[in-house]
Amino acid sequence: MKTVKINRDDLLEVLINNREKHNRNVSELKADRQAAIIEWMESSIKEFATYTKEPELKDFPKIGDNSSAYDRAIRMMEMSVDKEIELSESEFDQYVMDNWSFNHDLLRTATFYGKQLA
Repeated sequence: MKTVKINRDDLLEVLINNREKHNRNVSELKADRQAAIIEWMESSIKEFATYTKEPELKDFPKIGDNSSAYDRAIRMMEMSVDKEIELSESEFDQYVMDNWSFNHDLLRTATFYGKQLA
């Protein structure tokens, strides 16, 4: 199947729920990142103060917030005059199944901070 027709209101509801889940995940990961940085800084200050060893620099991956992709899709559905929306297979995968290309980066970042996404 190359395309599928979906009720616009149903699609809009799914998109809004997916955006909320994305925003929740991003918010939690930002808090985890902040906590990890603070923990590292406090440890580094103690090491440096006693000079037991030179603190190692550490890279803390930034959290990518792709809410704008959801916002764009939601706005398109809100403005559509069609009651049924025809989606390609890739659009269905993104909009309904929530499999966006940026999700891989978010999952990798979550793994770095020892978190599993909802």
